[in-house]
Amino acid sequence: MVSLPPEETLRVFLLDALLLSALIVGVRSTYRVLDYMQQCAHVTGEPTLIYGAGRGGQLVLRELRQNPDLGLRPIGFLDDDPRLLGRVVHGIPVLGAITGLRAIIEAQPISHLIASSSKIKRERLGQVISICQE
Repeated sequence: MVSLPPEETLRVFLLDALLLSALIVGVRSTYRVLDYMQQCAHVTGEPTLIYGAGRGGQLVLRELRQNPDLGLRPIGFLDDDPRLLGRVVHGIPVLGAITGLRAIIEAQPISHLIASSSKIKRERLGQVISICQE
């Protein structure tokens, strides 16, 4: 049996712990990525817009992806912040603001629109409702 000096033994244990930790984190991360990809790939249902691309909108998106029984398929965000226009949030594009809602509806069929924040003013919601009713 080979005996290692105490410094070498410590290095071996530290290296072993580091490699084991890396493998555990890698397996866990791989599982989460595959689960997320499966959720994104199997979303079916009626095309839905989410008004608000902030935290509330991201929560709505997560809920729609995790509950396919709702029958809603998120296809894009509406947001009044011009800095978000053209960005992609968790794989879903920010298509525009309320001012472009008519063009978005004409370009692709939309069945539902979900307002994701209580911070949206009533006037804005009224505009959205009138545009959708047309």
